Amino acid sequence: PPLVRVRAQVIKIRQNNIATLECEVEAYPKPDMHWESSYGRLDTKLEKYKITEEEYRRDYKFRIRLKILKMSSSDYGVYYCVARNTINTTRGIINVRDNNDKSVEPKGTGVFGKPAPPRPQYRSLCPPEINCDNCPRANCGYSGIEAKPLTGIGIKGMPPRIAEGVIGAVGIAVFKGQMDDTYGIWMQDASPKTEDTAGKLWVTRSTDTSYIYEYAQIDDFVQQKTPRVIKLPYPFQGNGHIVHDGYFFYNPYNRSSIVRLDLTHSEGTMYAYGRLELELPRLRVNTGNYLYTPEHNFNYVDFDVDENGLWVIYGTPSNGTIVMKVDPNDMTAEYAWDITVDHHKYGEMFVARGVLYAVHSIFDSTMNISLAIDLYLGKPMSVSLSFSNAYRSVTMLRYNCMTKELYAWDKGSLLAYQVRY
Repeated sequence: PPLVRVRAQVIKIRQNNIATLECEVEAYPKPDMHWESSYGRLDTKLEKYKITEEEYRRDYKFRIRLKILKMSSSDYGVYYCVARNTINTTRGIINVRDNNDKSVEPKGTGVFGKPAPPRPQYRSLCPPEINCDNCPRANCGYSGIEAKPLTGIGIKGMPPRIAEGVIGAVGIAVFKGQMDDTYGIWMQDASPKTEDTAGKLWVTRSTDTSYIYEYAQIDDFVQQKTPRVIKLPYPFQGNGHIVHDGYFFYNPYNRSSIVRLDLTHSEGTMYAYGRLELELPRLRVNTGNYLYTPEHNFNYVDFDVDENGLWVIYGTPSNGTIVMKVDPNDMTAEYAWDITVDHHKYGEMFVARGVLYAVHSIFDSTMNISLAIDLYLGKPMSVSLSFSNAYRSVTMLRYNCMTKELYAWDKGSLLAYQVRY
C-alpha cells in the first residue's frame, strides 16, 4: 500500500506569492496520485495549479508537487496529497498558512500509511518443487491434449498468420481505475478506425446488462465523468464481450450466438446499421454450465482480439473447449478447433499471437500459466509464467495487441500487465 512522507507539514506563505507543496510516495504497483483540498479534488485544468510527478527510484518511489500560483486568502487551509493503488489509499496532510500565523508548527517529517514489509529471504519465497505425480493441476507435459478441427460446420479457411511468438514474461500490475462491481469488463479498441476512438474506454456493469458505457478517455472514467450510455438490442450474458474495429461483440442472454453491434453511429440510428449474428455450434446456454472455474463468472462465451484477428472461446456439453476464428466483417467462421481440455480446470483463457493460454487459478495470490496451445499448429507448447493477483478475484483477463498488455478486472480494480515475447 502507499506510504506518504511530508517533509514540510506546514508551509507559510505571503499572499500573491507562489506556494510549493511536495510529498514523497512509496508504493507498488505505481499508484494514482492527485491533490485534494478541504473542498475536494483540485481541478488541474485551472491555471492556478501546476502539478508535477517524478519517479526517482524505479517502480516504487515518486515525488508529487503542487504549485499554487498567486496565493489569496481563500487558498489557505489543509491540502492532501493522495496516493491510491490496488491495495489501499493514503493521504498526506499539508497545512498552508499565512506568513503572519503564529501557531505552533509540528516538528519533523509526517509519515502517513504503513511502511513496506521487511524484505523476505529468497528461501521463504520459493515453495518446494511440485511432484507432477501428486499434483493433478500441474498436468505436466500435457501429452494427451489435442486441438482437432471442429467438423460438421461451414468454414471459410484460415487466413495467413500475421504475428507469432510466445509470451516469455508478464510484468507487474499497473492500476488504471476502480469500480464498485465484482464482475465487470473494461475494453479499449486495439484496432480503432479513427484517432478519435483510439483512446476511448468502454465498460459494462453486471447489475445492468442492457447497456454499455462509453468514455471519451480513461481519465474521464477515473474522474467519474458522465459516459455515453448505449442501449443494446439484447441484454448480454456474462462479461466475456469485446470492442474491436468500432464494433461491440457479445453473447446475448438466452441465445447460443454472438452479435456484432456498430458503436460508431448515433443513438437513434444505432440499430439500423451492421448488426450481424453468428450461431455457435455445440454451444448450450441456460444450462448453468458456465465457462471456466465454477463461480468465477457467468460466461458461456469469451472473446479475444490479437494481431491475427478475432477469436471466440466457449465450452461444449461434454466440458471440452472450442476456439473459433471469426471474420468480423461478415461474422462467418474462418476456422474452429475442438480442444480436449476441460475448461472448468482453469480460471481464464486468452489468445495472443495465435496461441491460446490457460490460467490455472484466479483466486490464488499468484496466477500461473503452464498450458499454451499454438492454434495454427494445433500443438501444446512449453511455457511457465506467473504474475501477481492483487485481490485474488480476477473475472476478466484479456490481451490488447496494440499496447502489448493483459487487461484484468480484479474485484472492481482495472489493471494492466505488460507482456514480453
